[in-house]
Amino acid sequence: MNARTWAAAFGIIAALLLVVAFFVPGEPPDGDASANEWVDYIEDYETQVLIRAYLLIAAGLAFVAFYYLGVEPRLSGPDTTDRAMAHLGGAAAVLTAGALAFTGLIGAAVGAAHLFGDVPIDARTAALFDNLFYGGLLVGTAVPAGVVMLVVAIQSGRRKAFPVWVLVASLVGVLGMAAALVFLPFVLLPIWLIAVGIAVAMGGESKSSTTAA
Repeated sequence: MNARTWAAAFGIIAALLLVVAFFVPGEPPDGDASANEWVDYIEDYETQVLIRAYLLIAAGLAFVAFYYLGVEPRLSGPDTTDRAMAHLGGAAAVLTAGALAFTGLIGAAVGAAHLFGDVPIDARTAALFDNLFYGGLLVGTAVPAGVVMLVVAIQSGRRKAFPVWVLVASLVGVLGMAAALVFLPFVLLPIWLIAVGIAVAMGGESKSSTTAA
């Protein structure tokens, strides 16, 4: 397998891990749920939310590998602006991975403390950390992921780094990441990863490699 194939695989793996992570734990209680409902939820799903944290961390690492193996080589080039855009996308990819790890760990903190340390479950803390999890996922992950998509869109227009349909998909993704008040960003990120992964797998040499040659 060459770097392009590995990159496409990492992109699809990241997308699948994100989807699975979302469906691993059960539906959390409503905001006005009683303390007993929160305690029951944590006790029932403490292992699942811990698994979700591992999946999100793995998804973030796969996302970074996908970017640097398959996306960054197509965005960069001898031009200073091209290199700056590629570096910006790389920094945003790393921030996306960090946000996924942070949100996963926050979401698993109460359950892990009870599972491993036998710490009594505080319903108010459980509700707070659950809100932090979803807020971090929707905003903390959406913003840097949207920057990655924007960089891909700009470079697809500037230097034809990717086909037009990737440019369109990236612009749609940017709009979705900006609409972080709904859960749409989570849906669009795996779709974008698969779409760009397919483009990476199908594409030939990037412009940077052909120019260097």
